[in-house]
Amino acid sequence: MITAILAFFIDAVMGDPRSKLHPVVLIGNLIAGIEGMLYGKEDSDRKKLVLGGILVVLVLLFTFAVVNGIMNLVKMLDNIYVVTLIEAFFLSFTISPKSLAAAGKELYGYLVADDLDNARYKVGWIVGRDTDELTPGEVSRAT
Repeated sequence: MITAILAFFIDAVMGDPRSKLHPVVLIGNLIAGIEGMLYGKEDSDRKKLVLGGILVVLVLLFTFAVVNGIMNLVKMLDNIYVVTLIEAFFLSFTISPKSLAAAGKELYGYLVADDLDNARYKVGWIVGRDTDELTPGEVSRAT
């Protein structure tokens, strides 16, 4: 529980730093790289579904292995405060309430201004689906 509270505090103070080294950006790059190796232009929907499942498993296993390896190294320090701080730091990347709230406010502004093109484009940054044809209500639900 302390780790979760600390993660919210870290996010409230720092927010989600915009960086090419941000874990979510790195995971996105990993996904894009694996997609490039797995998918062919002429693949059937069934093959894409199977390959997509393989992609998910590979990304989850790799991400777990990296974070678990780092945490195992940190635990060797035998300092509960450092371990808790590093755990909270990693957790803060996964919850990101400050950044999500800011994105929601920005999208709300686009919808109020009837700027559906920008709303669709920006909501695509926070959801993993095609946003080109979303209605205002669907953009709102996706947000």
